[in-house]
Amino acid sequence: MRRSWRETLSKEGYVFLDMLYEDSKGDDLESRREHYYNVFRNLKPGVTEVIVHLSMNDEEIKHISNAWLRRWNEYQIFTDPKTRELLDSLGIKLIGYKQLAPLAYKP
Repeated sequence: MRRSWRETLSKEGYVFLDMLYEDSKGDDLESRREHYYNVFRNLKPGVTEVIVHLSMNDEEIKHISNAWLRRWNEYQIFTDPKTRELLDSLGIKLIGYKQLAPLAYKP
């Protein structure tokens, strides 16, 4: 049986994300907040990347992106102390690529 590229690279020591989330639905702040909070509540152990596109609510972003309201809502959600409290209460540790780099390839 032929192995997938992921299986092959995993056997060679490459490490992959366990899960990836990117949301692009809806503009309503509270429904987006509840969506992300449910994502956090249902995370499985491992490394999960949640892709967000944060922006301020200003004229520049309104001219750059039709998705400015979603971005502004994501900024509000991810800078809200209540979000941090939820993550902490769930034992979710925030990391960046700097912390992942040493794991990226283990020969």
